[in-house]
Amino acid sequence: MIMFSRDVDATTVTADDFAIACPAIDTATAVGSEVTLGTAAQTPGTGYILTAAALSDSFGHGLTGNQSTSFDGFELPPSVTMIAMEPAVDGLDTLYTADESSGLCKYLRVTTGGIRLARARLR
Repeated sequence: MIMFSRDVDATTVTADDFAIACPAIDTATAVGSEVTLGTAAQTPGTGYILTAAALSDSFGHGLTGNQSTSFDGFELPPSVTMIAMEPAVDGLDTLYTADESSGLCKYLRVTTGGIRLARARLR
């Protein structure tokens, strides 16, 4: 997500308005002063330079000032898959989850008042 000092005219924002040497920018959407970019996979920890051009603020003024910024690549955390739900014991349901890529198994104790992490363990 990129934050600008003024609201951006969402009708002027496209993926072509931004450039990164690699990875490719697939999507760009704007809400207020925030622009969210969708990219191809990034290499975690790799330095990238993002350049913006041809944007206008909500008053029709073009982009001024610094038109590029640097950031470090990242990857999304692994997805969590629900694998089992046990019915209430002592008023608490138990929801087991697993991250297949790391083998980490966690379980949550669920009450009508909220969710709390009971413990995490490796299997």
